[in-house]
Amino acid sequence: MHRLRLQHLLWASTIGLSACGHDPLKNEGRCGDTTVAVDESQAPFGRGASHVVLDGDTLFWAAADGSVHASDGAERILVPPGWVTGPLAVDASNVYYTSDTGVFSVPRKAGPETLAFDTPARGLAADASGIYALYIVPTVGQDRVKTVWRVAHVDPDGLRSELFTLVLPGRASPPTFGIDNHDVFIAIPASVSNQGVATDGQVVRVPKGGGLPTTIGTGLGYPVRLTVDATRVYITEIPATDGSFQGSRLIALPKEGGNLETIATLDGRLLGALSVDAENAYVVATDEAHNPDSSSLFRIALDGTSQTELAREPLKNYSSIAVGLDAIYLGLAWRPNASPPPVETTSIRKLCH
Repeated sequence: MHRLRLQHLLWASTIGLSACGHDPLKNEGRCGDTTVAVDESQAPFGRGASHVVLDGDTLFWAAADGSVHASDGAERILVPPGWVTGPLAVDASNVYYTSDTGVFSVPRKAGPETLAFDTPARGLAADASGIYALYIVPTVGQDRVKTVWRVAHVDPDGLRSELFTLVLPGRASPPTFGIDNHDVFIAIPASVSNQGVATDGQVVRVPKGGGLPTTIGTGLGYPVRLTVDATRVYITEIPATDGSFQGSRLIALPKEGGNLETIATLDGRLLGALSVDAENAYVVATDEAHNPDSSSLFRIALDGTSQTELAREPLKNYSSIAVGLDAIYLGLAWRPNASPPPVETTSIRKLCH
């Protein structure tokens, strides 16, 4: 049960959002807690916002009806209602989104959509060198024995190259990845456990231009999210295999390789979205045992000296977070048939740092 819940968090289809005319980047005098968007849709599979991305002064997000929105002072719809089902990524020119048929690009200021990658992505990143997609290799029929994962790169001219291939047991938890200016970092989940704790997962580094992978860390359990800063790789990890989420933690290791360092432990929590700035990590955690329909946002000092609960949302989960210079943007999600339903339908909330 815990494996299905974990995969739902990682792979969840886009969940509802409809615009309400709020400007997410407008401050009335100071950076205050602000409702950015409200979901008034009747989406059947989910409500709220997902895959929120902040790039420079522009906020991007997805919607339950399969649309993509942006705001940099004026809100606009980049992709009309359709089949947006997965993560977003942005570069200087385009927004990339996943549908059930592949990865598409659309200009940041709106325009025609273009197929960028012909397979749906489970993870997505982009920069000036192109897009990077984590995806499952399609198979004929249903292979319950193994799942083949790959990380591919598509350069600005459309040239595709496969950077990394990983074969996992068919029901294994998924890998996760992130990029910096030079490399792709991939967290590989454990495949075996010892007395209820999984520890044989790895972290590998692959050059963005292609080349052999280098193992930079071992002893990993089930990774949830991965991000990087100038010197370190950060991973939210669940080591327990019995569904208790005991030992769930935020870990770090040097990009050049080394031991996994525990920065903070959040026992009994299902960990979700992750972001870092110069001093802190921001981690979403859900109390699966006692309150699975609500989640909290924690700020954790990167040196491990403090851990603070910044926000908690009754009857909603934080689907994604985006950290800016003065504010944090939280995507809120909830089930359309939640009982009781949320009192209000805010789908993106802005919190002052």
